[in-house]
Amino acid sequence: VARELMLVKVAVKPEQRQGALSIADIFRAKVGDGSKDSLIMEILKYMIICFHGMMKLNGTSCRYSSIM
Repeated sequence: VARELMLVKVAVKPEQRQGALSIADIFRAKVGDGSKDSLIMEILKYMIICFHGMMKLNGTSCRYSSIM
């Protein structure tokens, strides 16, 4: 089974972190790395548009790229 994956860097403030992690859980995104002001997540490509929209509603910004 082949799946296209995306890496997403999410800029989060400390007060937004829990909301971002909750959204990641909904979309079954895996958190690969984190720092005080960002999280890097792995998500399936077909979910990225909805995921990005939900993160915008949470007040966070995202950048992403395909990793196959």
